[in-house]
Amino acid sequence: MRILAIERELPRPVHRNLHDLLRAEATVIWDLQKRGIIRDIWFTKTDRRAVVLLECEGLEEARAHLATLPLVRAELIDFMLHELCTY
Repeated sequence: MRILAIERELPRPVHRNLHDLLRAEATVIWDLQKRGIIRDIWFTKTDRRAVVLLECEGLEEARAHLATLPLVRAELIDFMLHELCTY
């Protein structure tokens, strides 16, 4: 099943080690892409929110994978999830 995940920032102060978190985030994203879990990822042009297309069994699996992201673990972002179906 394909899941669309749209990032939303949480109202938290900026993390002191944001550079390190972003580097770790890229590493985890790349691993999820290599494993075929993240099919594609984009940023919105206006506010640079991440939009992620995942291939998972369902919403719970998608949430579990996204929970491994360093920015999610640091409670700086979370995702709104939408199950997709064919047209």
